[in-house]
Amino acid sequence: MLRSLLLSCALITAVIAPGCRLFTDGVACDPDDPATCPDGTTCNAAGICVTGDDPPPPGNGPVCGDAIVNGDEACDFAEVDGGACNFDCTTAACGDGKRSADEACDDSNTDGDDGCAADCTIEQGAVGPICGDGIVNGDEACDFALTPDTCNTDCTVGACGDGLIDGDEACDDDNDVDGDGCSDCAIDVPGAPTPVCGDGTVNGTEASEPGLTPDTCNVDCTAGVCGDGLIDGDEDCDTTNASCVACQLVIPAFCGNGQLDGGEACDAGIASPACNRNCTISVCNDGLLGPGEACDDGNTNADDGCAANCLALDPAPFCGDGVINPGEACDGSADCNDNCTLQGCGDGIVTATIGETCDGGPGCRAAGANACTIILCGDGIVDANEACDGGPGCTSTCRFSPVCDTTVVQGYCQVEITGSANNRTPRVFDIDGDGINELVTTESEQRKIFIQRQTAPGVYGVPTVITVTLNPRSIEFADVDGDGDLDIVSGGNNENALQVSRNNGAGVFTPEASFGTFIDDTREFDLLDFDGDGDLDIRVGGLNSDQIHLMRNAGNGTFTFDATTVAVDAGFNGIVSLASADFDGDGDFDTVTGNNNTGNVSLFRCDATGDCLDGVSLAAAPGTTNVANVAAGDVDADGDADLVSINIGAATLSIFLGAGDGTFATGTPIATAFSIPGGGPVSIADVTGDGRNEIVTSGDGLIAVVTNTAPILSHTLACPGASEVTVGDVNDDGRNDLVCTRPANGTVRAFLSFP
Repeated sequence: MLRSLLLSCALITAVIAPGCRLFTDGVACDPDDPATCPDGTTCNAAGICVTGDDPPPPGNGPVCGDAIVNGDEACDFAEVDGGACNFDCTTAACGDGKRSADEACDDSNTDGDDGCAADCTIEQGAVGPICGDGIVNGDEACDFALTPDTCNTDCTVGACGDGLIDGDEACDDDNDVDGDGCSDCAIDVPGAPTPVCGDGTVNGTEASEPGLTPDTCNVDCTAGVCGDGLIDGDEDCDTTNASCVACQLVIPAFCGNGQLDGGEACDAGIASPACNRNCTISVCNDGLLGPGEACDDGNTNADDGCAANCLALDPAPFCGDGVINPGEACDGSADCNDNCTLQGCGDGIVTATIGETCDGGPGCRAAGANACTIILCGDGIVDANEACDGGPGCTSTCRFSPVCDTTVVQGYCQVEITGSANNRTPRVFDIDGDGINELVTTESEQRKIFIQRQTAPGVYGVPTVITVTLNPRSIEFADVDGDGDLDIVSGGNNENALQVSRNNGAGVFTPEASFGTFIDDTREFDLLDFDGDGDLDIRVGGLNSDQIHLMRNAGNGTFTFDATTVAVDAGFNGIVSLASADFDGDGDFDTVTGNNNTGNVSLFRCDATGDCLDGVSLAAAPGTTNVANVAAGDVDADGDADLVSINIGAATLSIFLGAGDGTFATGTPIATAFSIPGGGPVSIADVTGDGRNEIVTSGDGLIAVVTNTAPILSHTLACPGASEVTVGDVNDDGRNDLVCTRPANGTVRAFLSFP
């Protein structure tokens, strides 16, 4: 039974412990110390202050609370510090149903989980909301465990005259009458001793005294009855809320409240070896871990981690247990990997015992059903990027030794490749990623790009045609969308836009909508990472303007014109060609332009964002009236970028040797005596295999090759009707060849490095 009496200076007796004592006639005193009585009184042998020799006032004889252990008292709470003595002067013990000074509660038992713990402290929230659980619940105005000085033990707000003694009251006799022993909730005994409730004597209209019959007497000396708002001895509560029925606490229904409620087969709060935490009877394989079970997975399957009887954990199946479990191809056999997959090519594991040297990735081949080996030239297997692998006529690079069965011209094997009518702009690239170069040409007027694949080293098949919407006078191959394969960017004469044709990875191209309509001619452009963001941008000049423009790449092959990067070389209009390199050694790309009808070259120095200063003119060869083309590269093998320009008016080419700081030596012209043809594009590349670059250009049916040992004309090669020349490995033998287009007869002439 939960006791909820908060008594500080209670009216259980008329005379109480020091601090609550009445120092007036009739109060307790020490016979050995007369000073314990007020002036004018003396302490008689009974320990009561009296006037003169008066006998002790009636009703103020030995009582519980007079600080003297009298009669059948086991102790006196006014004499004993702490809570060792109950307010009825019996020895206090947790579980006796009487709440002493150092107990928060006492429910007549030492059980736990019932709101009052075995040590007589409140169990917060243990049995649901109750008065005294330290939480203001439901219709409670307060909770005496939180505010004992202002809250009654029935969790109503304490008020003097409500018949309940709360923390700051010495007494409360349920009336507002003065002089009746309790006035304004303070003990009031006038000079003449007056019988009061709590003096241990049943006086006048009193039904009893709390000190005499604490279980049935209220603190106002009325007979305790349920419903009077006062908690007497055999009551748990005395309120009208839902948790108090017939003055007994009602525990709300929930699983774990320690009692069987409706719908429960058992209650986990009651000691029971077979009750689940949801108050159902525990049985093996119900999916709930019940008393005495080591596991419960809701089934009786074996080898799933929990034994069928729920008494032991089964080891879960695993790779290496010697049993081929679901999802395993093997387990423990000689041909089994550690992850229970069968050994073989394609399992992602290099297994040396079966002869594997690799397993997956570039350069690895399947050599039989159960082994992968590294692709090596010389292993006797002809792979996709090899023309041969061992045997007569096969070189150490797995290419056939060149055998020229046509014409050898100045150390080159001259061959004719059937192309397309009016072809121009030759390029040699591996566009489908198979390690073998393709030959690409264009037909400007018909807006076509032709791709020819090798059917044998140096032998090209029928062209594949890509139809675009712009004149493809100029084309470049680069991975503009970051997907790992080469796309095509094209521009052309009298076109004011550029166009991207995307590669699907297998060399199949899809043209997209053109962009950049502000440009008046797009025959010359460069693809480089001009702004340093990791993707390729486009720098382009206009034939009828003096400006260069930057098209920034969004990283996916989508380009946007940046108007803030426009640079101008005033007075030198007609940009017919451009080339880009790091001329000043600052780590970003600068640009030079060849200017039509002015005979000069302009240098635009740029920063890491792609923004350029206005152009500065570099003089060309004397007498030059038209710079047709420019190229950038290392001509003198000093590691710095140099310039080469083709001077049509003077029939020369000029070499500007760079100092690496953005300055150049005056252009050195090749003497006209060498009859340099003019007009065609210029390339800087190693075509002799000596590790140094040569200069290659074309025009008037000739290809000119200038050596790098001195600025002299080395030799010319005939290519009748040639429009342009390029450098590339036509027959995949690892050496650069020369290729020129012949628009008039629709052929391509190649000069293969030989022998």
